[in-house]
Amino acid sequence: MSLLLIAFVLILLSHLYWVCRWLICTLAVRFFQTALNADLKIKSVGLFSVQGVSIQFHPQHTLVRHTVYMTFMS
Repeated sequence: MSLLLIAFVLILLSHLYWVCRWLICTLAVRFFQTALNADLKIKSVGLFSVQGVSIQFHPQHTLVRHTVYMTFMS
């Protein structure tokens, strides 16, 4: 019985992780569209990295960054 509970909790945490990643990417794209009048494109998101980031400011300026790493310092 406890093995089923552990499996259920792990599946729930996995889905929660994916939903949080989607929400953060969606909020970032909307922020760039509304506040900065720019288009943000994200190719992939890892645990501590974002790859394939492209920001296009209007009228025609484009900033491309292939990999962005996030680090945590104490």
